[in-house]
Amino acid sequence: MLSKQLWRSFAARNKIVNGLFKHNQKKTQSSSIVTRNASNRNSDIDAELNKPVKYTTSPANDWKAQHSRLGSKAEFGPWYEPHAVSASLILFMIYFFILREENDLDLLLDKPLSETLKKE
Repeated sequence: MLSKQLWRSFAARNKIVNGLFKHNQKKTQSSSIVTRNASNRNSDIDAELNKPVKYTTSPANDWKAQHSRLGSKAEFGPWYEPHAVSASLILFMIYFFILREENDLDLLLDKPLSETLKKE
């Protein structure tokens, strides 16, 4: 909900800028001196964009850090993803901890480090 409010505030600011562009384009078309209107257009836009935004009345006042940390629902993935990951981990652990036979490397790792590193 807050992201919609933020979007609306950005859209409202964008409407102001677009309105200034349209207004100044009409002024430029009707006038014979293009350079003077171009500088007026830039100064009008700069003046509008440089106005301070009142924080207490903006949607940013209601924004909590928790909203930024959580993200959107689309970032969490499908509903079955945790079940698929859990099943995969369980099968992996059953195979490697119970069903797999020991090989030469496993036997080498069972020896103490002093025996494996001693020089002959």
